[in-house]
Amino acid sequence: NSNNNYGTYGNSTKQLDYLNAKAAWDITHGNNVLIGVIDVPMVRTTHEDIQPNLNTNYVSTWNATGDANPEVWFHATMVGSVAAGATDNGGMASIGFNSKLNFYDLSMPYDNIIKAALDGCRIINNSYTTGTIYSQNNQDVITMVHDVYHPFIVAGAGNVANNTVLVYPAAYEHVISATGVGYMPRHTNPDPNAMYNWEDLHDQWPYLPAYWADQSFNHTDSVDICAPGYYVYGAWVTADNVYRRNWGTSFSSPFVCGTAALILAVNPS
Repeated sequence: NSNNNYGTYGNSTKQLDYLNAKAAWDITHGNNVLIGVIDVPMVRTTHEDIQPNLNTNYVSTWNATGDANPEVWFHATMVGSVAAGATDNGGMASIGFNSKLNFYDLSMPYDNIIKAALDGCRIINNSYTTGTIYSQNNQDVITMVHDVYHPFIVAGAGNVANNTVLVYPAAYEHVISATGVGYMPRHTNPDPNAMYNWEDLHDQWPYLPAYWADQSFNHTDSVDICAPGYYVYGAWVTADNVYRRNWGTSFSSPFVCGTAALILAVNPS
């Protein structure tokens, strides 16, 4: 119902209101639609917002006592939580609600696009870039997966103020390229539990305020869709109940994937 808990972490509310999430949740909670996340090869599978919606993990699990650097290895955990983190559990909320997650290694991204499709992922998230050079082989892989298995393939458009240089895999045919829009707080280092003066940055690109000038996103002709990309909360890897904010089209892409999961739950074809 429309009273679903947005969770403890405040700006979940801002981003999900931006997507009109509660109205969508009045219709569906995702009905176990499977999202494949191709990302860094480590995830905190025990996190309170990952574990309930985890289907299969094909990468390493977070080593809480080892030498893994959270600033390097957080990415898959946060991306997965934005797409389909557990909702109504007091932590954070995700647009995908009850959608499910598979995790794959981005060191072989195009092989794992195939694997995700074979595993039944209806949606495949790609929050990374493989560069600015077009590869016919990679395009052929994506075309084959699209034509045979029909998944919804989404990729982040990239985090550079750019409207000319294409970035892959986002710019390949049959990939939905997602760039970032949304709100940022005015204060440089706000308390995450404080009240903010939120500023809509959508209409200011590429003339962002000086204090966020390094947080610009690609707006090339290959971009297909916009989703929240500023000041996004997600699950963090250092404990099972820790969250952090981040920014980037890496998080715009899973917002699109979670939304697509709701659509597919209602209309599977």
